[in-house]
Amino acid sequence: MLTVEGLFTATYEVKRSLFIGNICGVGSKQAAVAFIRAQKVKYSVATHNVYAFILQAENLQKSSDDHEPKGTAGPSVLNVLQNQQLTNVVLVVTRYFGGILLGAGGLVRAYSAAAQTVIKCASLVPLKVFLNIEIIINYSLFNRVENIFAAYDVVVVETMFLDCVHIKLKVSDETKCEFKTALFDVCSGDLIWHSE
Repeated sequence: MLTVEGLFTATYEVKRSLFIGNICGVGSKQAAVAFIRAQKVKYSVATHNVYAFILQAENLQKSSDDHEPKGTAGPSVLNVLQNQQLTNVVLVVTRYFGGILLGAGGLVRAYSAAAQTVIKCASLVPLKVFLNIEIIINYSLFNRVENIFAAYDVVVVETMFLDCVHIKLKVSDETKCEFKTALFDVCSGDLIWHSE
């Protein structure tokens, strides 16, 4: 699966209607909704702001025709995202009506072409899958494991200093095995590892 790194914009024109595609990588429904709202504010005088987004972790795919004839716009954009095997991404296609009706088939083709146009100029990268891990270690090992975190693709989510140190992490699926081995080596096996 691929996602988009950054924000990209491209235009497409057909029969005097201007279509502006904006695509961005997102990690949550809240981020996707915020992006859609921002585009609607930015292009508030446009005729339509059609959108589609796909989120892998939430197993969510959604689209909106934004008052275009049902099924002609949002599903067309969503279909392009699916065909390009994109996830964790939101795409908004803004339309400024040019005075010439495109018909249902023309709308499907125009929104699909606008989505494809912006995807072609976007920076597509492999989606990193992060796993939730919790480790429990003795206080004496804390400084040593922090050095291991820095060497791998690890995000520390929470550290709790209780009877032992409980650390919640996000670890890249690609580096999980190497990271686990290095962690057990530096702790001489003296740690507890929980993965979801």
